[in-house]
Amino acid sequence: MKTLRNLLWAGLALALISCEESSYEVHQTFFYPQQPGGMQLYADQPSDTIHVYSLDSWTASTTQDWMSVTPDAFTVSPTTSGDTRLTVSVTPNTTGALRTGYLVVNAHDAVSMAVNQFPWLNVIVPEPIYYTDAPEGGDAASTTRARFDLRLSPTTQDTIAVFRVYRDGATLQSDAEWLQPDRATFSAGRDTVRLSVEPNLTGAARSARLTLTSAGVATDITVTQPVAQ
Repeated sequence: MKTLRNLLWAGLALALISCEESSYEVHQTFFYPQQPGGMQLYADQPSDTIHVYSLDSWTASTTQDWMSVTPDAFTVSPTTSGDTRLTVSVTPNTTGALRTGYLVVNAHDAVSMAVNQFPWLNVIVPEPIYYTDAPEGGDAASTTRARFDLRLSPTTQDTIAVFRVYRDGATLQSDAEWLQPDRATFSAGRDTVRLSVEPNLTGAARSARLTLTSAGVATDITVTQPVAQ
C-alpha cells in the first residue's frame, strides 16, 4: 500500500510539473547584428538591411514618411522561431541636415531601432571631419556636419579621391583649371578617381572645390595648395 501511495504522489508531482511547464511561454524579439547607434545611411543611399529574430509573430512600421520597411509582417508558428531580413528604404536626403526616424517591430513586446540618414555623400578619401554648428543650448545631433579637406604640397602633380555612390548618374566636377578629375560621371559603386594637379607657381596659396553630386545631393571637397618656394 505504501508503495502504491508513493507512486500516486510521484505521478501527481509529474503532472503538476508538466502543467506548469506547458503554461510557461518564452517571448524574445531583437535586431541583429546589434547597432547601438542605429542604422546609418548616406544621403543618396536608397536602402539598407537588418535581421529581426523573434519567437512571436510581428508587424513592422516606420515613424517617418521618408522611410519604409519590407516585409511589414511575419507569422511565426507556435513551434518555430522566425529569422527575417528587413529592408529599410529611404528617399534621398536633400534637406541639408541629419534626419532620424525609427523602425518599430511589434511582437509580444515592441522593439525599435533608430535610422539615421546623413545629409552628405559617402566620401572616403579625404576622410570626413565632423563638427557641429548648433547654437549654444541647441540640438548638436541634428546640426552635425562633415567637411572634406584635401591638402596638397606645392609640387603635387596628381592625387586621388575615393568615394562610394549608391545611384547611377553621379558626377564629379572641379571649379579650377589646375585641378581636374580623370572622370566626370559614375555608376553606383565605389570609385577611385585620379586628380591631375598643376604645380603651384602662382606666387600665392590657392584653393579649389570638387563637387560630388548624386541623387540631387551635392558634397564638396575643398582642395588647398600652398605656393612653391
